[in-house]
Amino acid sequence: MKYFTKDWFEKMQHSSQQATADAYAQNLHKQFGDSLPEFYKNFRLHDCRLKDYGMQGEDYSITIASDCMSGLKQVIFRKATVLKQDDTIEKASWLYDELYRTYNGYQLHALLFRRGQLIEFTVACRDVTLISAETSR
Repeated sequence: MKYFTKDWFEKMQHSSQQATADAYAQNLHKQFGDSLPEFYKNFRLHDCRLKDYGMQGEDYSITIASDCMSGLKQVIFRKATVLKQDDTIEKASWLYDELYRTYNGYQLHALLFRRGQLIEFTVACRDVTLISAETSR
């Protein structure tokens, strides 16, 4: 995680976060230009609470609590490898995320919050599938 780190989160409590957000936006544009992955255009998990998670075959699945404003019910990281998970992410709230292109897919870094503790979570994957509450009805 390069931009939205634990140190950044603690410092931003006392200063502006806009410079970091602008730097990340520039980096995102530099990596993807106008070809941002379709899934990331709808990837809005800020303040969503995570309900359940785990490997399902080669995929890593996160179930989102029903009170999430994004309307997402589940995020599935295809052909995934969890690279970092500081602690359990069950009942954690999603704060910020960063997306990076890799030679065979993507790497997503997330900063989560659970019981007064910041948790860094990183997953490498081939692709991402988003399932909305509407799609699963």
